[in-house]
Amino acid sequence: MPNEEATTSPKQSAKEKGYPVCLPETSELNDYQKKFLIEHYRKCNALWRHWTPTIWSIPSVAAAINAGAYAVIFDSSRDLEPSVRIAVLGLLLFLNLALTLGIWKHRYMQKVYGERILVMDEKYALVERIPFSKPQAAISGSFFYFMAMVAISSINLMLFVTWILYFMRNMV
Repeated sequence: MPNEEATTSPKQSAKEKGYPVCLPETSELNDYQKKFLIEHYRKCNALWRHWTPTIWSIPSVAAAINAGAYAVIFDSSRDLEPSVRIAVLGLLLFLNLALTLGIWKHRYMQKVYGERILVMDEKYALVERIPFSKPQAAISGSFFYFMAMVAISSINLMLFVTWILYFMRNMV
């Protein structure tokens, strides 16, 4: 029998899931609280919409930069030293690891704002549903972009190690 405490039910609140949520506990609000929550809802939705296109654009930019760098590095008409190739591949590896961490952060922020939007939708029902306020589908879809970035970083790591080994073998 699985541990019931370890499983998460879909009805858990964002607070129970561990997301930072600072919202009133009751659904009875005065005018000031209602205005504040409506503005907060709009800001969360705008930020959530900001993270979504950023997530899919990061692997595209990384792939374009890598393609250009590979074309320069492995062009047969250029006579590049192995040390130059290693240096460029090292810079590409660093860039891709930084972009992978960036997409990881963006996915986390998208998830936080998406949960906050869902909590406000379920608990307060302040405003009409904004067309793109179904964050769960975008969050699950963004996993594939994250994995694409991990794949690009892995390819660069493999090329970097290969060229280091090639350079070390030719030095002897």
